[in-house]
Amino acid sequence: MLSGFCHKGHGAGKAIVEPEQKIDETDSLYDYLIHQATGMIMVQAQLTADEAARLLTQFAAQADRPPHRVAQDVIDRRISFG
Repeated sequence: MLSGFCHKGHGAGKAIVEPEQKIDETDSLYDYLIHQATGMIMVQAQLTADEAARLLTQFAAQADRPPHRVAQDVIDRRISFG
């Protein structure tokens, strides 16, 4: 179980990826979501980029969700690692 994160009720902005939208790891939108969320996690949890990316990946795996969907939740402030 990862500690130090919390789910929040509603995001601050409109979703970048719609729930039915399919993207994969070769999509530039996938890269954007992962990098943006990694930067936010770096600040929230005071981690290096590698540590933040690893935390995002581990959280996604434990939640059984694609990393880009977790990244979208971080960007929308539904998940925080602070």
